[in-house]
Amino acid sequence: MIWILKNWQLFATLALATALVGAGWHYRQVLAERDTAQVQVKQAQAELATKAKQDAVSAKVDASATATAQQTQIVYRAINKEVTKYVETHPANCTLPAGWVQLHNAAAIGQLPDTSGSAHDASGAAANAE
Repeated sequence: MIWILKNWQLFATLALATALVGAGWHYRQVLAERDTAQVQVKQAQAELATKAKQDAVSAKVDASATATAQQTQIVYRAINKEVTKYVETHPANCTLPAGWVQLHNAAAIGQLPDTSGSAHDASGAAANAE
């Protein structure tokens, strides 16, 4: 006990140092909590800004889709009214040049045309080119 009374200054210094360490520890904890709260506020603001941008883009897309749907319906109705037309000529009246028919038939069976050197239906400027 006598030793404690003689070294009271040492114990007082240790108690003061312990109190300072505890106060510093508490101050650091308060600063860390403040920083965490600030980061959370910034994240919440960023999320709100992102959500607002997404909502704006969604509104644009919805407006565009609605306008496109309306335009498509109008065009669809107009096309339906114009589709019904009757063919005035019979397809049997359609004639093709004989040379074209021969080339087509030869191509269909995989046969090369003859190399006669002259066209089957030669006429006009192409015939005078030789």
